[in-house]
Amino acid sequence: MAGDPADETIVKSQEFQDMRQKLGPEKVDAFVRQHAVIDPGKYLPHAAPTVLFFQFATQEKFLTPERAKATAALASEPKETKVYDAPHALNAEARRDRLLFLADQLHVKPPAPDVISSIPALPQPPEPPQ
Repeated sequence: MAGDPADETIVKSQEFQDMRQKLGPEKVDAFVRQHAVIDPGKYLPHAAPTVLFFQFATQEKFLTPERAKATAALASEPKETKVYDAPHALNAEARRDRLLFLADQLHVKPPAPDVISSIPALPQPPEPPQ
């Protein structure tokens, strides 16, 4: 439910290529190779029969809708994808949808609507320096 986009969707981005040139291709490529074991793109195609639930925000600066779709497309079925008009930490609608999804997957009674609405919003992370 939370995580990074697949490496293959990141390395194609202009931001990544600019950073790669700024820091040095050898250094960045070594880092990517060293951390390849945690690349979700290696695991998403093999998640079945587990149901995956992707939640994406429209107000992201780095995880664009195209990158989000590309990451979700790598995943095996069954999967569900929802996009929210929200910043990075999402919003109340996303929290509700996440709890309802989990309750359904775990075959438990979902929390009452007033309980769900009482869950505080997560703090938004600071914007990265330009």
